[in-house]
Amino acid sequence: ESLSGGDMSVVKAFWDKVHLKADEVGALARMLTVYPHTKTYFSHWSDLSPESAQVKKHGAWDHNILPKYFTGFLYQSSYGFSNDLSNSWLEFLAHNIIVCLAMYFPSDFTAEAHVFIDRFLQNLSFALSDGCR
Repeated sequence: ESLSGGDMSVVKAFWDKVHLKADEVGALARMLTVYPHTKTYFSHWSDLSPESAQVKKHGAWDHNILPKYFTGFLYQSSYGFSNDLSNSWLEFLAHNIIVCLAMYFPSDFTAEAHVFIDRFLQNLSFALSDGCR
């Protein structure tokens, strides 16, 4: 389901707060810990521990690059693998982003923000997985 302009303004306003703490949120690190089978997508990294520099840097990048999708930028894979993004992997990451946002921004993560951010991440997940097939 698509998002209206008003829905996207809620997502954008929330993300204005998130990008200030992007390196602390840790959704990628959480995903690699909670769903260890997702580590296969990053097998080219030397250290997949939550405290590794690569995981932290890439996790912050994920949170900082998402706003580019608010304005319709096309996806450019920086993950180092092509045609290997599975919709389930993206769903795991989206779920962990939601969990981490709720933990780090409890007063800002309203029911309305939750619904719109979840919908945005679902739409992005479908678009990215379709683009990599």
